[in-house]
Amino acid sequence: MDMLTSSKHVLDIYGFCGLSALNQFAGKYDGRSLTQLADHRRKYLDKLRLAKEIAQGLADIHSIDGVSSGGATLIHNDINTENILLSEEGVPLFNDFNIADFPMRNKITNEPCSPYTEFPSPQWKSPEEIRSYDGLEHKPLTEKVDIYALGNILFRFLTRQRAWRTGQGWTTTENLDILKQLKYNGTMPPVPEVITNSTDLATKALLAATLECYQFDPEKRPSAHNLVYFFDRAIKGIEQVQEEERLKARAKRKREKKMAREKAEKEEREAKRRQRKENGT
Repeated sequence: MDMLTSSKHVLDIYGFCGLSALNQFAGKYDGRSLTQLADHRRKYLDKLRLAKEIAQGLADIHSIDGVSSGGATLIHNDINTENILLSEEGVPLFNDFNIADFPMRNKITNEPCSPYTEFPSPQWKSPEEIRSYDGLEHKPLTEKVDIYALGNILFRFLTRQRAWRTGQGWTTTENLDILKQLKYNGTMPPVPEVITNSTDLATKALLAATLECYQFDPEKRPSAHNLVYFFDRAIKGIEQVQEEERLKARAKRKREKKMAREKAEKEEREAKRRQRKENGT
C-alpha cells in the first residue's frame, strides 16, 4: 500500500491495526462513493472523463512496480462502485484491498497461477471467476478479472442500472443459478436500444469500452493502460469535434449578423430613396 501512495487514485492509508485503518478520510469523509455518482444524470462526456480517471487508477494498481509485459503485480479482486470513493474534488479513489492478490507465475512454463477466488458475487464476477469457484474448467485468473469488473461500472455509467439487475433483482438461488449459466456461456448483460442506437460520440465510446471489458476470453480484454489510451483519444476527438462545431456556429452567427446588418442598411437606403422621391428631390 505504501507503493500505491504515488497514485492520486488510491486512498492513502497512514496506519492499520487488525481490521482497522487510518486513512486520508479519517474524521472528514462525507460518505460519497461512486455509486451515488454513477446513477446521476450527467453528460456522457463527463462520464467518459471519469471513466478515464478510474482506468488510470486501475492501471496504477496493476503496475505498482512499473509497467511490465509479464502481467500485473497486483489484482484488486473486488472492484465495484462501493469500493471507489470520491475525494472532495471528485477524484475517484480505489479502496478496500482486503482480498487483493499478488499473482504468481509458474517458474518453468511462465504461465499465470490462478489465485483462489473468494466471496463470489455472480452479478459482478467474471465468467472465469464463477467457473473457478464452482470447480469448472476455466481460464487462468489474472488482472483481467478487474477489467471485467470495470465493465460493470461502465455499464452502470451507460444505463444508470447495475449489470444484470432485473425488476425482481437477483436475490433467489434460482435466479443466481440462471445468471451463472448465462455467464458460463459468455452472455453479456442486455444494453437498452436507446444506448446501442445512440449517435452521441461519448455514449458510443463508453459502449465500445464496456463491450471490450466484457469479452468472454480474458486475454482479449484490454489492459487498464490501453483503456486509458482509448478514453484519452476518444475525449480529445470529441472535444475537437465540439470545438469545430463551436467555431462553425460562431462563424454562422457572424454571417447571419452581417447579413442582417447589410439588409438593414439596404432597407434604410431604400427608405431614404423613396423619401427623396416623394419630396421631389
